[in-house]
Amino acid sequence: MSAHKPCVGTPGSPAMHGVQPGGQTDNDAFGKEQWARHYAGRMLQRWLKWRTPLGVAPDYIAKLELDLRACYDQPLLRTFIEQTY
Repeated sequence: MSAHKPCVGTPGSPAMHGVQPGGQTDNDAFGKEQWARHYAGRMLQRWLKWRTPLGVAPDYIAKLELDLRACYDQPLLRTFIEQTY
């Protein structure tokens, strides 16, 4: 038997890939880069749904990913992002 804790989440969510909120990943393939890319995409999609008059610059996703990579190692910020998006 494995000591692995079951993860609960929706299909495609980080929990389905072994990511515990604010914790370490169970799967090395879903590391900092993938986590940042995943949540940057989710944030961008949420912003695009608002259909604001000015919109979001397409290259802003790179800046967002950079900022999210900095949040990955901070458990409080990481949990906040995972719970919010």
